[in-house]
Amino acid sequence: MKTFIARIFFFFLAAFLLSGCLTPDRQLDIKPTPVIPTTTAVISTIKPTLVIPTATVVIPTIKPTIPSTSTPNPNFISANSPDNKYTIGLKLSESPVKLTITDNTSSDETEILLTYRSYNKIMGVDPGFTWTTDNKILMFVLYQEPFPKGMPGDFSVFVAVDVEQAKILTMNYSSMLRGVWYEDKSGMATLEHGGLNDIYDFYFPGTNCYKEWFESECEISDISPNGSWNLSEQDYGAGVDLIGSSGDTWKFTYSINNNSDYSPSHIQRWTSDGKYVFFSPFYADGSSKVYGLFRMDLTNGNVVSLIGNGYISNYYFYLSVSPDAQKIIYVTTDGRLVIKDLQDDTKKTIQISLNTSQDVSSFIWSPDETKVIFAKVKRDAEYNVVSTDYFLLDMETGKLVTLLKNEPDYLNVKAITNSEVSLGEKSFSLVDGAIIEPAKP
Repeated sequence: MKTFIARIFFFFLAAFLLSGCLTPDRQLDIKPTPVIPTTTAVISTIKPTLVIPTATVVIPTIKPTIPSTSTPNPNFISANSPDNKYTIGLKLSESPVKLTITDNTSSDETEILLTYRSYNKIMGVDPGFTWTTDNKILMFVLYQEPFPKGMPGDFSVFVAVDVEQAKILTMNYSSMLRGVWYEDKSGMATLEHGGLNDIYDFYFPGTNCYKEWFESECEISDISPNGSWNLSEQDYGAGVDLIGSSGDTWKFTYSINNNSDYSPSHIQRWTSDGKYVFFSPFYADGSSKVYGLFRMDLTNGNVVSLIGNGYISNYYFYLSVSPDAQKIIYVTTDGRLVIKDLQDDTKKTIQISLNTSQDVSSFIWSPDETKVIFAKVKRDAEYNVVSTDYFLLDMETGKLVTLLKNEPDYLNVKAITNSEVSLGEKSFSLVDGAIIEPAKP
């Protein structure tokens, strides 16, 4: 499939599509002075000119092989898993897009709603599905052609589905056309941008985190899953504009108590029903180092602070919102780790050691969202990684287990299930953190 001719064909096809439709991405490189946002909101219903931000692009130093592609697939796609255990059905050109999984042994059928957006093409060859070698995780990229008007920022989406559990692991939207290349020895899927050989992103099968680069945080689209809302940064001041497809806008402005007049924000999570959006003013690149967490009700524009009663510390902290947006975890700069359940408004607090040369990042949730893997990174004066500790947190009990200490290199969570996690070259139990020895041949 990766012949020289196929690669050349994909290069010219993707280059032709991209040359007329894509615009260069921009990346905020702003490190504002620490701010104190409050929950004072200004709400309006004006109809501004639509502004669509694009995703950040990181340029790595290695170059994998570009995958080949085929002519557009038909609107209905049906295919068996490589082991013939499951039959997959995908119907395009409808909203919402749904995936059907049929167990070929029991004939049980499960339907998964993927997205409320419309897609009519799939990248790749016969039929464009990429499977992990254990045949448990299905990956593919959908896109729209012709490119949509109104909200053209995200016209493609990378999807990863745990077929055994019939659960979506990640949905990553993009304004770039991408192919999926997977090789078992690499332990990851590579999302390649056709015609742009120096730009590609990564996904570690089994995780719910898509990454632009190995150490980056999870990527969340600025456009809601149903395509109805878009987050736009305010050009001046500190706050966000949530712009609806109808042109209506909800505005939220932070109150800043120092000399800074700008605080960039980003989406932490959209709820699947499209009713709420979680967003944070952030300190620097990456989504975990933030000054607060706010939730906006998109039906009326009302905003509440989810950490404190409208008061946020002068100091930033490290935060992650669960994929189902029902729980959050955050770590303060003085080492208080807090687990908060947003459904019943309860929380647990654990004290951990954390000094000024350390930060916390890379929160990865298990598929059932009961466990979290995260890293505590020690850096030198030039912000280079000196060593990294890795932890397992039980979200239900608050129990914290150290998996690895003083690792000299940054490690990635390559895969995670409800029972174990693959971290670097080792696997650990999510019950007690013990190393799982590989099965003997």
